[in-house]
Parts: sequence; structure tokens; C-alpha cells
Amino acid sequence: MTERQIHDGFNVWLRERSIPFIESRMDRKSTIAKAWPDYSIFWMDRALMIEVKTAKGRLRPDQVTMIEFIRRSGNRVEIVRSVPECIEACQTILCERALNVGQPANAEYPLKREFAVLKEAVDAIGKDDEHIPVNGNGDQPKFQIGDWSGTPIVVRINGKGEPEFERIASELDRQRFPHRSARH
Repeated sequence: MTERQIHDGFNVWLRERSIPFIESRMDRKSTIAKAWPDYSIFWMDRALMIEVKTAKGRLRPDQVTMIEFIRRSGNRVEIVRSVPECIEACQTILCERALNVGQPANAEYPLKREFAVLKEAVDAIGKDDEHIPVNGNGDQPKFQIGDWSGTPIVVRINGKGEPEFERIASELDRQRFPHRSARH
């Protein structure tokens, strides 16, 4: 199997599951840093870089240096040689197997179950009647911290007083915004 065939098969799998990724083009000179891995894949608060090689392909010295640099920064880089290896890396590293192993995800809503749990966590925050002043003006806070299956999330309170998912919480968020435990 050629490297292009591996890319094509993996691209289909990523797109079927609506997983954001950046792929280095193989047909033109790269505009990404020289020796950067073929894929940069992002899911929730995780990132994974994948370098695709054929069964006999070898890393160039500059690729070895770049991969070591990325790994020293605390990010994962996997060298893979087939579409199944690409998929295995995504399922194991990015999603702890939350992405289904077999058939493509529901095209209507690829991660329906996961987002249902997220909605439940967000809704639980909005059920608390206690309002915490922000900037001393007595208004309801614009953001709160909740918990989505062990992952801290930032919830924005919209103009109607309803909670909406904003993003995965950073350490700074956890220090700045009030915390509400979600039930799930």
C-alpha cells in the first residue's frame, strides 16, 4: 500500500466522524514547518500528530528531530504504516475508544451519546437557583465551571439565563469561574 493510499483511507475515516485534522499535502511543497508529521489531529482537549510511512519507509533525520521536539513538548506523535494503525492511534490516544470501532458514526450526529452526556452536564448547572455576583453588580455570572464525565467544562449563561457549552476548562478558567457539580 502506498503512502497516498493510507492517507486517502484515513481521511475518509476522519471525515466520517467529523474529527478536525490538518493534513500535510503530498503533491505540493509544504507550508507547514519542515519535517512536521503528516497529520495534526484534534479532539476535545487532546492533540495527536501522525507520521505515515509505508511498510519499508524510514524517517528522515530531520523528521526524527521534529518528532523528538514535539514529544518533548508533551504531545503525542505516532509513526504508523497502515489505515488500521492510524485508526487505532486515534481511538486509543484521542478518545479512549469513544469513537466507535466498527461502522462509521451516525452521519446525523457523529458523537450523539457523548454530546447527550455533555448536554446533561450543562443543563444540571443551569438548574441551580443560586446566583453568584460577578464584578459586584449582582448579575448572574456569565460563565460557570461544570463537570462532563470527569472533564471540567466552561458553561456560558446566555441572555435567557440558559446554560450553553462554551469549551473545555483550562486551569485559569477553574480559578476564575464558580464551579457547579453536574449530575450524570
